[in-house]
Amino acid sequence: MRRTPTHYFDQIAADHSSLSDARGELDAWLRAGARPLDAEQANDIAVIVTELAANVVDHTSAPWVEITVALADDRATIEVAHEGSANRIPGVPEWGPASGKSRGHGLRLVRALSERVAVTGDDSHAAIRCELRFS
Repeated sequence: MRRTPTHYFDQIAADHSSLSDARGELDAWLRAGARPLDAEQANDIAVIVTELAANVVDHTSAPWVEITVALADDRATIEVAHEGSANRIPGVPEWGPASGKSRGHGLRLVRALSERVAVTGDDSHAAIRCELRFS
């Protein structure tokens, strides 16, 4: 666990209990950070992290999840990474708009909140990086 006032990093076990604990730590870090965030900005970051990490817990057999948040003056860069194939993650354009009772609203929410989203990795490592711009 490496943290500075503008950089948050944690590697957690890929389970819901660890994710819940990490969400609490992230919320505390966002409130105490060097760059003041309003409640909406902090919540958007926490929602993106939670949705992406929950997908790792629910849909992969990865043993861990890495969470990174970097704050700049006008943006946050968020990355959630795990052991596993990036090829199993649907391409961002396939996330599409929410419709009907289909599953996958979390990825659609991440896409809606983020200015940019990219899936990177290979057969053994996957990461989703999001950029959230503050207005």
